[in-house]
Amino acid sequence: LTQSGDGGAVPTPISREGFRVLQEAITNAMRHAVGAPTTVSVAAETTRLAITVVNEHGEDVDPQRSSGGRGLAGIAERVRILGGTVTSGPTPDGGFRVHAELPYDGVNG
Repeated sequence: LTQSGDGGAVPTPISREGFRVLQEAITNAMRHAVGAPTTVSVAAETTRLAITVVNEHGEDVDPQRSSGGRGLAGIAERVRILGGTVTSGPTPDGGFRVHAELPYDGVNG
């Protein structure tokens, strides 16, 4: 885990949704990359919260198993509602990366 910036300065709605994005990304890594090293970066910047979760290649628990969650679609929806951006996809080494940026603009904390 790498943290930077002043987390206390992040507006409450951004902090709350950022936590949920982080929670879902880590859950996905645990489900789809069992035993793989995973890195998390949270940066409370001047105008935005940036979150990155990257896991190396791991073993899938059960690709047929449905979690009932909304996964990447849920992350994208949360970020979009707040005017942010999200990118996700496989890494060259067979892992997976999720990167979300949540701007503070227009949010009353």
